[in-house]
Amino acid sequence: MDVFSRRSLLNAIVRLQDRIEGGKVCWRHANGRTFEITPDDQEPDKVRVIENEPRLYDVICLNRIWWDDPNGYEKAYRSWSCLPYQEPSIRDKSLFKSFKSRLRIISLSVEDTIDAVSDAIDQNRVYRPLITPFVLNYNDLRSQVKRKNMQRIRNRNEYYYSKQIKQKEIENVYEQSMGADIPYFFRGIRNEGGPICEDGRNCLLSFFNSPSIDTWDKVADFIISYDIINGDRTVWEIWISLDPSAPRSLNEDGDWPKIPDKEMFIRILETARTAPKPKPARMPKIFPLVIIDSVVNLKVMQENRMRRNLEMTELTDAEINEAFSRSAEGRSGGRR
Repeated sequence: MDVFSRRSLLNAIVRLQDRIEGGKVCWRHANGRTFEITPDDQEPDKVRVIENEPRLYDVICLNRIWWDDPNGYEKAYRSWSCLPYQEPSIRDKSLFKSFKSRLRIISLSVEDTIDAVSDAIDQNRVYRPLITPFVLNYNDLRSQVKRKNMQRIRNRNEYYYSKQIKQKEIENVYEQSMGADIPYFFRGIRNEGGPICEDGRNCLLSFFNSPSIDTWDKVADFIISYDIINGDRTVWEIWISLDPSAPRSLNEDGDWPKIPDKEMFIRILETARTAPKPKPARMPKIFPLVIIDSVVNLKVMQENRMRRNLEMTELTDAEINEAFSRSAEGRSGGRR
């Protein structure tokens, strides 16, 4: 890397250490590659470096040119993009934005940081930071298992009590619709909000007094029944449930092939006014409890995903066992 670029990178690190630009700086090389630099709170004279990578979509469209030619990616992207207002190709994003993952990156001195970034650019390869060894702490795993299982039990209880509350709300709505102040013809007719409004009653009464396609069209989609088993039910839906010959759709002209007669309409209203049947709020089966093995497997999967991004080999069984021994020996436990 040329002298000017090295000096520019040094100035960025100095600004970071002086806290002029807050908790991180993003240094950008002339070829478009950007590096996020964060301080090491435990060792103020050292920093951690991450190279920001382009979006996966851009990489795929450019046939993975990022991995083959990172120095030429910006130029390739700009020649590929036909939109002048499109954002730069190398974003302020990276594969290692996770707070815990960032702590796994080994911090470097200022000189080593400049040399490491220079080597990556001079050799035209993606910068891959070194990470601390993988650590598994048995006590931490037990605490995570306990937290996860307690959350599952809370979710189970909340589900059970929410069903009870919902059933009570539905019963209250039905009781309101059966009030003495409501005309007998409309008692029990309700929706989720309570008894149907006066306009709805007038439309139902208009169809009852004068059945026609026009009056039917105004009431067909009215919600007149509500319970926990069937949910909202419209006049048309109840008709279909009672009469196999009821039309399931309009004809090609958008008209009703037939409408219910008065006798069927009375059956529809009687069905709608039926009291809601309480559905037993059974306590759901206990969710399968989390065990330490499942937590370990998840952590190993996450570790292997990060290692693949770093072009490292995946963990072996021996390395997983060694991760437990590291914790027992008290090494790197606070770095995760």
